[in-house]
Amino acid sequence: MSDPNLIVQKALFSALNSSSITLNGAPVPLYAYAPSGAAAPYILIDQIVTLPVAGAVACAYWECFFQFTIITSFAIDGVASDGPSLEISGQILSALEGQVLDLDQGFQMNPLTVVRTRKYAKSDSHSLKVLRYIEVKVKAFRNKQID
Repeated sequence: MSDPNLIVQKALFSALNSSSITLNGAPVPLYAYAPSGAAAPYILIDQIVTLPVAGAVACAYWECFFQFTIITSFAIDGVASDGPSLEISGQILSALEGQVLDLDQGFQMNPLTVVRTRKYAKSDSHSLKVLRYIEVKVKAFRNKQID
């Protein structure tokens, strides 16, 4: 059987890449793992948790949780703002909230829901990073007879 995390993650990448997330006209890259030296802003898909849901006779169900981490960075002696991360967050929410994405290998899903958003800022001697987190939930299912 295929892992629902991989199936849903591929659909999330496809949906966001086709939405062309931008900041000031420049594309904002989306990664599962940021390459060494990746410059902000960028988006990570991480913190994947999947819970099997029992009880269905004909279908296997899973609740899949994904976290999008938006990383923005500002020079320590410059002006920091929530604006860039909120602009990126708004584009992600517009592209995904309430959507039913195309899943492959016989998987289907209920509309995507946003569980919560939050912000965290951290600094070092060179920069202030503003991180915005978006946690989403996808209820994926697949007919048991496909396996």
